[in-house]
Amino acid sequence: MHFFDQQSRAKKQTVLLFGLYLVIMSGMIYLSYSLVQAFLMRHNGTIPQEEILFFLLCSPADFRWSPNFTLLASIAITVVTLVSLTALMTVRRLHGGNAKVAMSLDGSRIVPYFAGKYERRFYNTVCEMAVASGLRVPEVFLMKHEKGINAFTLGGRRGGTVLCITQGMLDQLSREELQGVVAHEFSHILHGDTQFNLQISGLLSGSFVLTAVSWTMFGILAGAVIAPMFLGRLGVMLFLIPGLLYEYGLFDIVYGIAFGLATICFLNLLFVTYVKRAILRQREYLADASSVQWTRYPQGIIGALQKIEKAQFGSRIFHSRVSLISHITFASVQRGNTFLSRFLDTHPPVRSRILAIESRKEFWPEEPVKGFDAPKVKVQPEISAQPLKFAVNLFESIPAEIQKTASDPNMAAPLLYALFLNREPDIRQKQLHLILQFTDAPTLNEVRKIAGPIASLGEEYKTPVSEIAFPTLRKLSLKQYETFRKTVHAMIRADGQMDLFEYTFLAHLTRELDWMFGVSERDRVKHYSCEAVAKPFFTVLSRLAYAGADQKEMIFKAYNEGCHIWGTRQPILPLANCGFTKFDASLKELAASSPVKKRIIRALTACIMADEVVTDRERKLLRAVAAMIGVPMPILV
Repeated sequence: MHFFDQQSRAKKQTVLLFGLYLVIMSGMIYLSYSLVQAFLMRHNGTIPQEEILFFLLCSPADFRWSPNFTLLASIAITVVTLVSLTALMTVRRLHGGNAKVAMSLDGSRIVPYFAGKYERRFYNTVCEMAVASGLRVPEVFLMKHEKGINAFTLGGRRGGTVLCITQGMLDQLSREELQGVVAHEFSHILHGDTQFNLQISGLLSGSFVLTAVSWTMFGILAGAVIAPMFLGRLGVMLFLIPGLLYEYGLFDIVYGIAFGLATICFLNLLFVTYVKRAILRQREYLADASSVQWTRYPQGIIGALQKIEKAQFGSRIFHSRVSLISHITFASVQRGNTFLSRFLDTHPPVRSRILAIESRKEFWPEEPVKGFDAPKVKVQPEISAQPLKFAVNLFESIPAEIQKTASDPNMAAPLLYALFLNREPDIRQKQLHLILQFTDAPTLNEVRKIAGPIASLGEEYKTPVSEIAFPTLRKLSLKQYETFRKTVHAMIRADGQMDLFEYTFLAHLTRELDWMFGVSERDRVKHYSCEAVAKPFFTVLSRLAYAGADQKEMIFKAYNEGCHIWGTRQPILPLANCGFTKFDASLKELAASSPVKKRIIRALTACIMADEVVTDRERKLLRAVAAMIGVPMPILV
């Protein structure tokens, strides 16, 4: 499943949900207006009592009665204001405070070096999946008091991404099953489901508040009628309400309006919940399928779902604030078999999810049938798992001391400084002077200590080590981050050159942490068509074609494959005309485009895969392109 296809689908579903929400809210406003208008006109004697139901259905379309536009506008403004404020408050509370939400559910942050064996195994699984997918490593939390098997992801660029699992999942799942669950959660991040869930939370909170307010109002009036005298002062106060309304002849009107509004708001909440349920269920199926495509091992996520079926607590979460995340968990947080629970559950039944994976033929190729009556047996497909295996092998060989340093907020910056130290003695000494100039002597001493173990690792370890340290940078203060940023930029410029690792790291720094700390603003879209970015695209495509092959025939073949996907063709640029300066400027232009990134990344991937061999340089170059234009790294097999 392609990232851009799912992103496009997610946007369409968001528009669909919002459109349906507007239709449902408009219907609620119309019915509320008709209800209030009918009771007011009945009270004034404008319409007879026997025609009140007809008026409810036809007002204000009924030509016999003049519509009360003031009343309609008042109700509409009240509803829109209440819903908007509630939605904004909900989104504000959840957006940018993902770690706080996890901690409010008694989640504790997993620090790899100080964690136990199984916690480190899970953290490594998350890091491996991040390297394989090209996404950033999220903050990892553990709900130690929850015995059910479940997990959830909260996303947001400013607040970072958070992945939280229960103790039951950590205790009961194997490494392969954890990989399946982590890949499922990463799929939600990749497809933009985390932002979509945030929008749903805002919309639903508005409908819920309307229902709560209307039923509270109705409950007060109903309680005032049946409240016994032994409630003391409260009972007397409640009896005063109907007394005053009876005195002015308004009790029947107010009571009828309160009951009608409570019913209308409740039906509105049911409709919105059902729409949300239908869309979220489809997203769960998509995330399951994407999980298998990433891990290349369907039995992993199937095993996790089967254990949820058999476990004592299933996937239940008992925390009192579980409603905050009930719609974004890996599986349903409730365990009920009633019609209402099945109707409102945002997750498909576990058995349905298992069957959906088993029914995908591309996941389970069939063995040749040896005899006429021989049964067809599902076997593990022979498809490559190189990206994930490569990441697993790298992380398993990283020394524990370096992993500890990468997860320490006080040591992450010196570790990254050590990664950028040049092997040339003169340039290295210049970089050390720059570290002392921008930081202090203790930091320089830490860099010198770490430099030895870092130098003993190969170049291929730079990316995974930086991925582990990247989430730790989010814990820096603004002043610490500004110092780190200046130091890194100065160290990279020290030799007058920039390799692909340095370029990719700076791209992530600029697009994510700069915006998170408020150092820069988000990119503004300037280009909306392929024609507008044709020149920078062919510059990048030419550079990528030269990087993948030495023979002229293979270079032209790779370039033509990219042109075929792009839809138009221009002569390949000479290598001298697509050097680093022009390559960087072209990527910045491509980053300012919006709807054409899908075609850009597909064309570049086709260029790389033209010879069916992916070199390390091609992989690094494509990772740099993906980082710069702000899209996930395609999995190259």
